[in-house]
Amino acid sequence: RNFSFDFSWLLWLGFTPKNYYTFDYFPILPWFGITLLGIYFGNLLYKNGKRRFKIKDVSNVSIVKFLTFLGRKSLIIYLVHQPLLVIFLLILGFKVI
Repeated sequence: RNFSFDFSWLLWLGFTPKNYYTFDYFPILPWFGITLLGIYFGNLLYKNGKRRFKIKDVSNVSIVKFLTFLGRKSLIIYLVHQPLLVIFLLILGFKVI
């Protein structure tokens, strides 16, 4: 069941106000348990910061190099793509601003 309320000050806990729609809203309460599970399994599998099992080194695979590059440059990619999208939409004739 989905409840909605007339106030928004508890939005961060998962209490959504009426007529609140978004694609990227993830409240703390339902997802905090998943975060705690991740912390638990991270501590279990990486005792003292060391991996308890061996994995194959794939750092020289081209797709891994590309994904690593994107990860290292993710902030600049994020900051640059926003104005580029706005410019592209303006060129197409959308009223963005």
